[in-house]
Amino acid sequence: MPDRRASSLTTIDAILNSRIGPRFFEDDRVRWRHGRKNRPGKTMAKADSELRNLVNLLRRLGQRDDDALDLADKLAGCSTEEPCVSGACPRCGLAAQRLMVHAARRLIRRDDGDWVMVTAVHARSIIRCGDLADHDPFEPLRRQARRALREVRARAFGGLELSANEHQRGLFQPHYAPHFHIFGRADKMRRGEDLFRAHFPAMRWTPQPVVIKDFDKRSRGLAYAVKPDLHRRDTLTRRVKSDGTLSGYSTRVKPIRQPERLELALALDQAGLDARVFLHGFALVVRNDAVELVPTRS
Repeated sequence: MPDRRASSLTTIDAILNSRIGPRFFEDDRVRWRHGRKNRPGKTMAKADSELRNLVNLLRRLGQRDDDALDLADKLAGCSTEEPCVSGACPRCGLAAQRLMVHAARRLIRRDDGDWVMVTAVHARSIIRCGDLADHDPFEPLRRQARRALREVRARAFGGLELSANEHQRGLFQPHYAPHFHIFGRADKMRRGEDLFRAHFPAMRWTPQPVVIKDFDKRSRGLAYAVKPDLHRRDTLTRRVKSDGTLSGYSTRVKPIRQPERLELALALDQAGLDARVFLHGFALVVRNDAVELVPTRS
């Protein structure tokens, strides 16, 4: 008999396919709310509906694309007992979110120190819409984040996200903007903040590429960082305020259009489910039938 007290490094894919994986497809794992309206977390029934819609979209738009039809068949066969663990799967994406929140909550609530949440976008990681097939959407951003964290000697964990960005008046070319939401110890990140920010320079449409906020250790913040949902962001035209100055840049969040949804599904499947998770100085382990995030030696 294996020793259940033992732990070993593992991945999201392996955990969801293990005997403890089915628990993360159960809705009683959802204990957080989200959004300005404080809505409950997504249910697996909602993810099932999104999965069916995605399968239908892949089969309709990808009639002459063998990769799209193969992905549709792969997703259609996903089940709790045999998850497909595709990076494009709404069901597996939701289960991965729950798994990460569970593991991160155990880590961060046992820690007496203060933590911050860091959000950043990197200009050189941007990919034009239509070009995703030729790129790994997350790896350039992941490398840059690790360079920055090594320089400030900080550990961090969180998630990588991809938004489809457009301008309301077409002032820039539509593109995908990879960005991350990660958590690190406040003492390390605040001490090295200037060095960290230097790795993510500002650009015209992203004048504030790095945002660092104190983190309250609540589950809803952890869930936001590893959310599986992707959106389109429309940059709005700047308006003239009453004092004669121009307003700052703002965006409106909308659903992703169908052609981009098809392109994204193929790219996310190719990248894999674990590509959305960011770990630097931490590793996932299974110990006593529980998933934990633990610091690594390197």
